[in-house]
Amino acid sequence: MIRSGTIGTSAFTLPVGYIPSKTKFFAVSSNQAFGEVIVLATGTVTPRQGTNVWVALDGVEFYAES
Repeated sequence: MIRSGTIGTSAFTLPVGYIPSKTKFFAVSSNQAFGEVIVLATGTVTPRQGTNVWVALDGVEFYAES
């Protein structure tokens, strides 16, 4: 779960070995409403839609680049 950030800005960057081979989009729950998280092929994780109260990361999973 991500809390109290800014929607549309990077929340964190994944370390090498945990990065997807291409950009991934995920529908998530955000303060009991719709939210969206994007994981770029650079490893940057950004909540793109929802509220900054909280954005869940449940179900955000993918195969990492090897």
